[in-house]
Amino acid sequence: MPSNQESIGSGSCQTAISYKKLTRVRFLYLIFVCTHITFYMNQLTQALTALFERIPRRHSLDNLKEINSIIAEYEDLLKEVEATNSYYEKNSAPFFEDLDTARTNIKLSTSNKASKKNKDDFFDQASGILKDSMQALLKLYGDGSRTAE
Repeated sequence: MPSNQESIGSGSCQTAISYKKLTRVRFLYLIFVCTHITFYMNQLTQALTALFERIPRRHSLDNLKEINSIIAEYEDLLKEVEATNSYYEKNSAPFFEDLDTARTNIKLSTSNKASKKNKDDFFDQASGILKDSMQALLKLYGDGSRTAE
């Protein structure tokens, strides 16, 4: 890199800046934008982690309400991740499929025709699918800096 340039930032904010073209205001604006982007990405990661930790394991009326609310919040977060850039848009489809599978299992766990054991099994499968899906999304999303390759 030439001596009149320096690499500033990290991840998706890393850029080479020429000292001759850089004014103090532009520099401060660049730092603000990079900080804001990083903060927003960390918020998504924190929200996903918080949802992950809320997933119940046992079948009960309260847990059914909780898991349905988690699924709705997870879907909203998935839409935010999908809107981040084209890389995440292309790679988010399997997570929406997991949501559909979890919803189906939750619905089966409330069936009057299913035995208590089957209801518990369906609920356990749904919570397991959600946990696996969220872990995979956290691994894929990381800090949100990936771009189309």
